[in-house]
Amino acid sequence: MHVLLQNQRGIQLMEMLNLEEIARDRVYEFLFVALPIRIIGGTASPVRPVAIC
Repeated sequence: MHVLLQNQRGIQLMEMLNLEEIARDRVYEFLFVALPIRIIGGTASPVRPVAIC
């Protein structure tokens, strides 16, 4: 399923996000941006997640 979603559909899977700080600040809506490294034939990539409040 990971190969199908990521390689063929371009959908990034985020299973472990640390949202504790923005939850503590009671931020409930934000723009989420994740910039993955493009790796041809890869099924995973490190990302730099950013929450813009």
